[in-house]
Amino acid sequence: MLKKNSSLKEVLKNQEPCKLCGKCCEYGSGFLVEEDAKKIAKFLKISEKELKEKHLEKVRIYNKGMLRPKFNKPYGKCIFIKDKKCVIHHVKPLHCKIACCGEPGKQNDAWFRINYIVNEKDEHSMSEWKEFEKRNKIKWK
Repeated sequence: MLKKNSSLKEVLKNQEPCKLCGKCCEYGSGFLVEEDAKKIAKFLKISEKELKEKHLEKVRIYNKGMLRPKFNKPYGKCIFIKDKKCVIHHVKPLHCKIACCGEPGKQNDAWFRINYIVNEKDEHSMSEWKEFEKRNKIKWK
């Protein structure tokens, strides 16, 4: 069972191997951490500015601004899915990498959110987090 202070190495060990089926990405996309945009832009041979303008969107979650790949609303596939395959698989965002299919993916998703997005000192952020825990029937330690 993962905990808030589990290392990224532990989280990566916790996941099932990606089956490259594209199912995870059919109904949305993951959030980017700082270094993700640079890696994706380099892989696509475009500037970070072009990546952000054409392929990413800013969203507010847990009272924090985050970037994620665009997708058809409200629950459409990620912009990087072509023919049911992720065209940026080798450089996909950390959130996409660890929030894989199955039960481990749910734990890894929660770990990502609590470590990269949620601000424990922000009342609004914590209120959203408590809703997430309730909705997903998890209790994070």
